[in-house]
Amino acid sequence: MDVAVSLIYNNILPSILSGAAALLVVFIIMLILNIRGSSLSSNLRFKLLELPLIKAFLVLLGLNLSGLRVSWYTVAFVYGWGVACFVYRWITYEKFKTEVFHSEKLDDERTKKIEYMIKNIAAKVDTKPPKLVLVKNYYPSPFVLGFFNPMLVLPQHLADNLNDDEMEALLAHEVAHMARWDNLYIWQAVLFRDIMFFNPVVQLVYTYLLKEKEKNCDDLAISITGKPVQFAEMLLKVYNLMKERTATKTIMTNTIMQSLVGSTSLFSERVERIVRLPKDYFEVSPGRQLIYYLKIVLVVCVTVALFSINIFG
Repeated sequence: MDVAVSLIYNNILPSILSGAAALLVVFIIMLILNIRGSSLSSNLRFKLLELPLIKAFLVLLGLNLSGLRVSWYTVAFVYGWGVACFVYRWITYEKFKTEVFHSEKLDDERTKKIEYMIKNIAAKVDTKPPKLVLVKNYYPSPFVLGFFNPMLVLPQHLADNLNDDEMEALLAHEVAHMARWDNLYIWQAVLFRDIMFFNPVVQLVYTYLLKEKEKNCDDLAISITGKPVQFAEMLLKVYNLMKERTATKTIMTNTIMQSLVGSTSLFSERVERIVRLPKDYFEVSPGRQLIYYLKIVLVVCVTVALFSINIFG
């Protein structure tokens, strides 16, 4: 009983409070620095939102740059529960991966054309092109599977219904996930969320991260293609195709792979955002670059301060 009480008051509650304080600081920094006005700032928002997760986790462990207070029961709880969460996620991932490997695949002229488009898109963002797997299985949207050697799984019904511009926009979004290493970052966020299941701040931050991830990939995809209107039209078309059919498979979105549509609740917000983007949103001028680097310096300073000060621990 004493161990449970100590864990709650010395680790769990300070973790929740520290995560909340870190999130508040992040929101203030975003507001003051206006980290939303251009495509340059999109990835910076994502990185900032990771800070409350890491801060909450370190306080849960009793670790801070300003001090060290680690108990054996804290380490046992976090390590044991963390391993259990990781094993569960990995088994789920491998099971789904095996299902995809054993699905019926297509290999025709259309496949070769799409592979050529992927190579061109990947070259524009200086990343390794993924292996294309065109499957007959019905999945609601395409998705990226894997970490260091990812593959892009594309359902046949999308290849049959999208024109070249729409297909380019779709592929650009998927390649953007790989260029940004979203699978790895989101797996990390999922494990933080699983381990700190008791922390409402972590659950909230995780939701924000998913939103920012999709918006960032939209930005990068539009930067690649230079066609925002066609990208928005592609999203609408894919969404309507999803609504026309009942999925025979349930995609474990965001925990196993990065899919095009992501959360359906975010879908309309993404389309409206793309349509309303300022004309100079994707402009990369020397002045904007200088301001961006200054923002990075300030964010680094804030990060050091967040992890050095322990108010609630």
